[in-house]
Amino acid sequence: LQTIEAITEEDDYRLWVSDIAISSDARWLVVDTSQSSPLRLYDLTADSKVYLLPAGTGVNSLAISSNGRWLAAGTSKDVALLWDLAARDEIPSSRRVLSGHKGTLWSIAFSPDNRFLATGGDGGK
Repeated sequence: LQTIEAITEEDDYRLWVSDIAISSDARWLVVDTSQSSPLRLYDLTADSKVYLLPAGTGVNSLAISSNGRWLAAGTSKDVALLWDLAARDEIPSSRRVLSGHKGTLWSIAFSPDNRFLATGGDGGK
Protein backbone atom coordinates (compact mmCIF):
# COMPACT_ATOMS: atom_id res chain seq x y z
CA LEU A 1 0.00 0.00 0.00
CA GLN A 2 1.40 3.35 -1.03
CA THR A 3 0.32 6.65 0.50
CA ILE A 4 -0.04 9.96 -1.29
CA GLU A 5 1.36 12.99 0.48
CA ALA A 6 -1.13 15.70 1.32
CA ILE A 7 -1.60 18.14 -1.52
CA THR A 8 -1.41 21.64 -0.14
CA GLU A 9 -2.86 24.84 -1.51
CA GLU A 10 -2.32 28.43 -0.40
CA ASP A 11 -1.61 28.98 3.29
CA ASP A 12 -5.09 30.42 3.85
CA TYR A 13 -6.78 27.37 2.36
CA ARG A 14 -8.50 25.75 5.31
CA LEU A 15 -11.53 23.80 4.07
CA TRP A 16 -12.52 20.38 5.31
CA VAL A 17 -12.66 17.38 2.99
CA SER A 18 -16.15 15.92 2.75
CA ASP A 19 -15.49 13.27 0.09
CA ILE A 20 -12.57 11.88 -1.88
CA ALA A 21 -12.05 9.32 -4.66
CA ILE A 22 -9.02 7.94 -6.46
CA SER A 23 -8.92 6.11 -9.78
CA SER A 24 -7.90 2.44 -9.85
CA ASP A 25 -4.72 3.32 -11.76
CA ALA A 26 -3.87 6.10 -9.23
CA ARG A 27 -3.83 8.74 -11.95
CA TRP A 28 -6.80 10.81 -10.75
CA LEU A 29 -7.60 12.09 -7.28
CA VAL A 30 -10.79 14.10 -6.77
CA VAL A 31 -11.52 16.01 -3.58
CA ASP A 32 -14.70 17.72 -2.44
CA THR A 33 -13.58 20.35 0.04
CA SER A 34 -16.82 22.00 1.13
CA GLN A 35 -20.40 22.68 0.19
CA SER A 36 -19.53 25.83 -1.75
CA SER A 37 -16.22 25.14 -3.51
CA PRO A 38 -15.54 23.55 -6.88
CA LEU A 39 -14.31 19.97 -6.88
CA ARG A 40 -10.56 19.67 -7.19
CA LEU A 41 -9.37 17.04 -9.64
CA TYR A 42 -5.66 16.24 -9.47
CA ASP A 43 -3.81 14.54 -12.32
CA LEU A 44 -1.19 12.72 -10.27
CA THR A 45 0.86 11.83 -13.34
CA ALA A 46 1.26 15.45 -14.49
CA ASP A 47 2.95 17.10 -11.52
CA SER A 48 -0.40 17.21 -9.73
CA LYS A 49 -2.09 19.44 -12.29
CA VAL A 50 -5.33 20.68 -10.75
CA TYR A 51 -8.64 21.06 -12.55
CA LEU A 52 -11.37 23.04 -10.80
CA LEU A 53 -14.72 21.45 -11.59
CA PRO A 54 -17.84 23.55 -11.02
CA ALA A 55 -20.34 21.37 -9.23
CA GLY A 56 -22.57 23.88 -7.49
CA THR A 57 -23.45 23.18 -3.90
CA GLY A 58 -24.26 19.97 -2.15
CA VAL A 59 -21.94 17.28 -3.53
CA ASN A 60 -22.46 14.21 -1.34
CA SER A 61 -20.61 11.40 -3.10
CA LEU A 62 -17.90 10.84 -5.71
CA ALA A 63 -16.90 7.93 -7.94
CA ILE A 64 -14.37 7.37 -10.72
CA SER A 65 -15.05 4.62 -13.24
CA SER A 66 -12.72 1.61 -13.20
CA ASN A 67 -11.32 2.53 -16.61
CA GLY A 68 -10.51 6.05 -15.34
CA ARG A 69 -12.60 7.77 -18.00
CA TRP A 70 -15.56 9.09 -16.00
CA LEU A 71 -15.98 11.06 -12.78
CA ALA A 72 -19.45 11.15 -11.22
CA ALA A 73 -20.84 13.18 -8.34
CA GLY A 74 -24.09 12.71 -6.46
CA THR A 75 -25.68 15.95 -5.28
CA SER A 76 -28.40 17.27 -3.01
CA LYS A 77 -29.97 19.07 -5.99
CA ASP A 78 -31.78 16.05 -7.54
CA VAL A 79 -29.05 15.49 -10.15
CA ALA A 80 -25.90 13.48 -10.75
CA LEU A 81 -22.97 15.17 -12.48
CA LEU A 82 -20.65 13.42 -14.92
CA TRP A 83 -17.30 14.56 -16.34
CA ASP A 84 -15.29 12.98 -19.15
CA LEU A 85 -11.71 12.66 -17.87
CA ALA A 86 -10.48 11.79 -21.36
CA ALA A 87 -11.27 15.38 -22.41
CA ARG A 88 -7.89 16.50 -20.99
CA ASP A 89 -7.78 20.31 -20.82
CA GLU A 90 -11.51 20.47 -21.58
CA ILE A 91 -12.46 18.40 -18.51
CA PRO A 92 -14.23 21.27 -16.67
CA SER A 93 -16.49 21.98 -19.66
CA SER A 94 -17.24 18.29 -20.28
CA ARG A 95 -19.75 18.22 -17.40
CA ARG A 96 -23.07 16.53 -18.07
CA VAL A 97 -26.10 16.82 -15.81
CA LEU A 98 -28.10 13.62 -15.28
CA SER A 99 -31.58 14.56 -14.12
CA GLY A 100 -34.70 12.61 -13.25
CA HIS A 101 -33.91 11.96 -9.62
CA LYS A 102 -36.22 12.92 -6.79
CA GLY A 103 -34.29 14.00 -3.73
CA THR A 104 -30.73 14.01 -2.48
CA LEU A 105 -28.24 11.54 -3.95
CA TRP A 106 -26.19 10.18 -1.07
CA SER A 107 -24.22 7.52 -2.94
CA ILE A 108 -23.00 6.90 -6.48
CA ALA A 109 -21.07 4.03 -8.10
CA PHE A 110 -20.04 2.68 -11.49
CA SER A 111 -20.50 -0.95 -12.44
CA PRO A 112 -17.22 -2.86 -12.85
CA ASP A 113 -17.63 -2.87 -16.65
CA ASN A 114 -18.39 0.90 -16.65
CA ARG A 115 -21.69 0.38 -18.48
CA PHE A 116 -23.91 1.53 -15.61
CA LEU A 117 -23.97 4.34 -13.09
CA ALA A 118 -25.99 3.61 -9.95
CA THR A 119 -27.23 6.24 -7.52
CA GLY A 120 -28.83 5.95 -4.10
CA GLY A 121 -30.72 8.58 -2.22
CA ASP A 122 -33.82 9.66 -0.38
CA GLY A 123 -36.13 10.07 -3.35
CA GLY A 124 -39.11 8.33 -1.77
CA LYS A 125 -42.33 10.12 -0.91
